[in-house]
This record gives sequence, C-alpha cells and structure tokens, in this order.
Amino acid sequence: MARTLTITPRRALTVPVEVETLSPDFLQDRTISEIESLPTWEGNRRREFRSLFEVNEGSHGDTDEVTLVLRGDFSKVKRIGKAMEKGSIIVQGNAGMYLGEDMKGGSIRVEGHSLSWAGTKMKGGIIEVDGDTGDFLGASYRGSTIGMKGGLITIKGNAGNEVGCWMGDGTIIVRGNVGLFPGMHMKKGTILVAGSSQGRAGASMTGGRVVCLGNIGSILPSFLFDEVRRDVKVGDQRIQGPFYVFSGDATERGEGRLYASVQNNAHLKEYERFVEE
Repeated sequence: MARTLTITPRRALTVPVEVETLSPDFLQDRTISEIESLPTWEGNRRREFRSLFEVNEGSHGDTDEVTLVLRGDFSKVKRIGKAMEKGSIIVQGNAGMYLGEDMKGGSIRVEGHSLSWAGTKMKGGIIEVDGDTGDFLGASYRGSTIGMKGGLITIKGNAGNEVGCWMGDGTIIVRGNVGLFPGMHMKKGTILVAGSSQGRAGASMTGGRVVCLGNIGSILPSFLFDEVRRDVKVGDQRIQGPFYVFSGDATERGEGRLYASVQNNAHLKEYERFVEE
C-alpha cells in the first residue's frame, strides 16, 4: 500500500521555516520517529521537526509512492518539494517561497496561493497552484542564468513579475494576469498567459515563446513584427487567434516569439499595414 503522511503545524508560523527535506522521496523510508527528529530552522533557531509539526501516517492505493498532505498554512515554509523525483504533495492551504525548487518528477498541488520563486531550476514534474503566485515563477535566482528547464507549471490565478526569467525549457501556464517582463532572458520553452501582461514581454530573450491571450502591454522596440497567425499550438492544445507575431530580442540576436491576441491588443493594429496582401 502507498504511504500517506499528513503534516499539520502545531501553531501559527510567524517567521520563515527552513525544511529542505520536505519531499516524498526523502521521507519514503523514514519512520515517524525519524521524521519528527529532522533538523528544522525556525528563523535563526534550530528545532526538531516535532516541535513545529504534527505527523500522522495512513495508506492509500497500490503504488509504493508517498503522498505528503500539508494541512494548514505553510506560507512561511520554504522549499517544499525541493529536488523531489517522485510521489505527490498536496498543500491544503498556502505554500512558501521556492516551492518545487530543482524538482525532477512527481507532482505538487497547492489549493491556496504560493509565494515567489515557485519552480525555480525545475527540470520535470508538475506544479499546480489553484490561487495566485508571486514573482519569478519558473525563473532563476538573482545572479544566476539557470531557470526552469522542464516540466509543467499551471497557475490558476495571477503571477508576478519576470515569469520564466532565464527559462531553458518546459511549459508555464498562467490562467490569470502576469506582471512585467514575462519571458525575460528566455532561451526555450513556452509561457502561456490567458490574461494580460503589464508589458515588456520577452526582454533579452533568445528563444522560446510567450503567448498572451489578453493585453500584452508594450512591445519593446527591439522586437520585429513578423506576421498575423490564425492559431498557435501549446502542448496538445491548439489555441485560436488570430495573433500578432513578433520575433526578438534583436539586441540579443534572439529567435524568440511573442504571440499577442489581435482582439485584445488594439494598440498593435498599426502593424497590420506591414502584412503582405
């Protein structure tokens, strides 16, 4: 039988909590006693895991993979699911920074919101957030050029600035709106924004695609208008347009693409005069 571990905070967490080992693979073969003894940092104080969290065990299904159920507010807990390769995590509340950092497989579902840097350096697996997320979704750390390299991230709400910064591959889907600079320094992969962007999409990108179904905001002057396309394919889904298509960033000799909905970007209508009859 598959193992289910339900973890609940014993009290409200008011300062950041570092639990770098909160992943199904790491906990799979550990006893409850071993889990409760794991070193945990609450702010600058070292604790045992048991002092902050209650752990209960159950079973489900026929697989040997572990499911972690994090019940309550985990918005102060950093690095949930770090480097996980299999199993699943269900957060029945909010999740903290660096959710799914360096993730390689398995799945994470957040029923609330998540903070910044979700999916940073992600290489595989699935992250799904029912609410909003912060800045730097699927992006690199400051000073690094390594962002998301694979996998799928779906945000059902809104995301902040620099979605997919330095993204190397994979797919990011945001059902709501995003902030400034989606796809900044992007090298490969796809970002789909069902809502609108605050602008400057694809700054310094060299490859990949940013598809915006709402208002894309301002287009940087270093992007060249290519054509009007009637649709675009994202994964197995073909999305009907039409779309204005721009290539760039020319300052990087880039070959990235921006797709902006014709219907929701009247400020780009002037580019239609460049379309060959």
